[in-house]
Amino acid sequence: MYGKNAVAKSRAIADGFAVHSLFYTIQGEGPYAGYPAVFVRLGGCNLRCFWCDTEFEQGIRVLPRDALLAEIVAMAGRHACRLIVVTGGEPLLQPVDALIQAAPPDWRFQIETAGSVWPDGLEAVLDRVDIVCSPKTPSVHPKIAGHAFAFKYIIRAGETAADDGLPERSAQIEGAAARVFRAGPGRQVFVQPCDEPDPVRAAANMREAARIAMRFGYRLSVQLHKIADIP
Repeated sequence: MYGKNAVAKSRAIADGFAVHSLFYTIQGEGPYAGYPAVFVRLGGCNLRCFWCDTEFEQGIRVLPRDALLAEIVAMAGRHACRLIVVTGGEPLLQPVDALIQAAPPDWRFQIETAGSVWPDGLEAVLDRVDIVCSPKTPSVHPKIAGHAFAFKYIIRAGETAADDGLPERSAQIEGAAARVFRAGPGRQVFVQPCDEPDPVRAAANMREAARIAMRFGYRLSVQLHKIADIP
């Protein structure tokens, strides 16, 4: 975490997935904030954002698709939950389309991605998926740009643009000057304060995100799961 996760070009495993964790929680961010969900956190990412607050490399299990699906079915069944959030790391480095195709038809999937990659086959399951893209780089894959249900931007005080309030620079390398990808007009945009170890910085980020939401008409995302002190 905080930029120390390894960079991976791919986590593809024959007929399987690199799984960091599987847990039932409240979706704390973005368009499904407040809804109970089963989270599937996959290992591996092709980026290394210097402020990343998620550990996704330690304790990886390699599971065949059917074994992973059986675990999700059991957890979802215990809680009568039909929202499955696939996150990471970068989940689109793995064949998530195969998992979705094999899942019960009444499940809804949310995929959380930085948007830099697009796996073959994802188009076939888009009717069951909401893609939430949190851009970290100056460009995203064209199919992400076209199909994303919502965009979520991580806000750090003093690092936002005056014209639209969104991040001024890439999150991959501290000090980088390139702007991150902009969602464009008419798209659903969330702004979320960067959760930093320094409470003074974290509070400043929250104030900045709230100011930007009010100034530009974005939606504020506040990580409800952390406020509720659940995973």
